Amino acid sequence: MASAKVRANSRVGTVMKAWLDAGEVMHVRKAIRPRWLEVDAVPCCMDDVVHWAGRRGLELRPHDIVELRACIFGISRGDSWSEPFWLPELHLARGRWSQATEWAHDFDADGREWVTLPAFGLPLFSPDD
Repeated sequence: MASAKVRANSRVGTVMKAWLDAGEVMHVRKAIRPRWLEVDAVPCCMDDVVHWAGRRGLELRPHDIVELRACIFGISRGDSWSEPFWLPELHLARGRWSQATEWAHDFDADGREWVTLPAFGLPLFSPDD
C-alpha cells in the first residue's frame, strides 16, 4: 500500500476512513477462502463498499472506482485484484491505511473486529422472526 498513491483528503480517502472507522462489511455469499489465506480474513467486494458509502451520504463518482479498488486492494491480503478482496483483521487494515496516508488518518485502539452486515438485497430479518 505504501507504494500506491493515497490521497487522504479525496472522496475515496474520506470513504475509506469512514468505512474503517465503522468496521462494517457486507456478507459475501459463496466466498471461498483460498487455503493459503488466514482463517480470520474477511471477504469484501468493492461494490458493497460503494453501496455502504452511498447509504451513509458519502459521495463517490464513477471515476473514483479506480482509486477505491486500489485502496481496498492495498489493505487486503493476497496478490490478486479479483474479488472478493480478503481483508485482514480490522486493526491491521486500519494500520495499513494509516501508514498509507502517512498518518493523516489515525484510529482509536478500540479492539473492535469487523462487523458483518446482511448482504444488500437480503432481508434483514427472516420470516420466522
